[in-house]
Amino acid sequence: MGLWNAYVTRKTRQWDAKSPEERAAVVAKMTERQQADEQRRAAVADGVDAEWERNRAEHRARLDAEVLGGPAGAHIHGIVPDVPRPSEVLRNPPSVEAEIRNSLQGLRETALDLANAKGLLGIGSEFGPDLTPEQRRQVEHRERAARDTARHPYLAPDRIPPAITRIATRGDSQFEDVAAFLARTGLAARPDLVFGLYRVPDRLDPKMPGSEASRVVEWDVVHTAHASARSLPPAHPPRRYRFDGETRWVSRRKGERAVLDEDLAIAWLSSVRIGPERCLGVAREVVMQLSDGWFGDSDVANPDADVFARVQGVSVLLAADVPAPAGEVAVPSDGVPGTHVEVLNWGAVARAVHPRPQRPPEAPSPFPYLPSSGQEVLTAYLEIVGVRPADCYAAQVTIDRFRECGEVRNRTDGQLSMATLKLTDAVELPCADGTPRRRLHAGTRVVIAYRDSPAYADGRRRWADYQSDVLFARLHLQTEARRRIADAHADLGVLGGLVRGVERLDNAYDRLTSFGAKAPAHKRFENQNRYCEPLG
Repeated sequence: MGLWNAYVTRKTRQWDAKSPEERAAVVAKMTERQQADEQRRAAVADGVDAEWERNRAEHRARLDAEVLGGPAGAHIHGIVPDVPRPSEVLRNPPSVEAEIRNSLQGLRETALDLANAKGLLGIGSEFGPDLTPEQRRQVEHRERAARDTARHPYLAPDRIPPAITRIATRGDSQFEDVAAFLARTGLAARPDLVFGLYRVPDRLDPKMPGSEASRVVEWDVVHTAHASARSLPPAHPPRRYRFDGETRWVSRRKGERAVLDEDLAIAWLSSVRIGPERCLGVAREVVMQLSDGWFGDSDVANPDADVFARVQGVSVLLAADVPAPAGEVAVPSDGVPGTHVEVLNWGAVARAVHPRPQRPPEAPSPFPYLPSSGQEVLTAYLEIVGVRPADCYAAQVTIDRFRECGEVRNRTDGQLSMATLKLTDAVELPCADGTPRRRLHAGTRVVIAYRDSPAYADGRRRWADYQSDVLFARLHLQTEARRRIADAHADLGVLGGLVRGVERLDNAYDRLTSFGAKAPAHKRFENQNRYCEPLG
């Protein structure tokens, strides 16, 4: 300390010995230097702040383009961090005390991580423990009651409550079985009581080999709630009219909008003067096949997939007899005027509340404010918008693009759990025929098509408010409905044409050397534009 005091004393004497003019010059020079430093910091801060604002805006735009917001969106996609501006940090640097506190917190978190041997080894699925059936029933009932209460203020005042009846059929006779059910119950003669019907997009006993021809598949019939209790006289079975997805029904070119299944069916119905009051349902034809049934080893794109699902066409069941569709159908790119087709992204919600497709939805739900099934989304939309069955062409939980479906055992690919060691982690669930079976849930979309009116426009505003206020979601996003027709080389310009030419030569060579065998199914269907190929 003595040396330091001597140094300070000497400097003080040197300062005292300066003249007032010399002192003023030193102060002015120091002030000028300080002001220059502040200007440089301000300029840097302005630039950094602008970049900070741009990055936050881009991050917010990415999150706004996701289906889920709120707690579920934050968990899956993250949030825009609430951090101070860089300029504020420069003006208010962290204190030594804060730095020490942050360092100690980091040490505590590191110690906890080191103490978690399972976490370090990636062991554990991170899914909750299995509940007993009675515990699950109570949890699901409590969560559903809370969701119904939250939904009630948005319901249409003159709504017609829907009900869903599930029936068991066989793959090779499913349309005949559905028609027989409609005839037996009398609904075939009362399409004004039916919102729609659809093949349940689940694979039963997914590990069992074989096609669906002789297997049990299920259908849901969506009708008015009082129709199930109403005694209707038997009726004649409805007629089925179908459009094969691999047949060219509509003229489309690259860059134009792909054909939506329901648009095609409704355009044809309009051409034969059939309204929704005579239509029992427009249903996508969902096929789910075990990988070793459709495909050989060279066909498997994802070796972990159990089932490959696709839409092979669309069918219309009518309580009317009209000529079968033939030749091209004029389908407007944005849908048939006077109708509305709503496509909702159930798959994004399922990712949050039903991440294991081989099991029921998680209970308790990690996000209990979200619907637990596609059927709940479907009925909520019908009741909030107030769609009447006599105006409804289609009401279905379904799929869209060709997709691979498999069991999910763990939250992340790097984890291991006891479930990983099992042949299957699926549990047996009741089926429509009363037999418990393992089930692979594969639904990704909810589709409702109906004749539009001003009242339904008001209903869609209620639906938008419900999504925003209760679900914190935008279910209309990322559905790929009426997507632009393109290919993997659309952004390559002229070079893309060259690449396509090479691919055509390669495909021609494959056909010649494979003795006419078709291309692998995942190549044929994963980017398929149904009803409009070959493109014009």
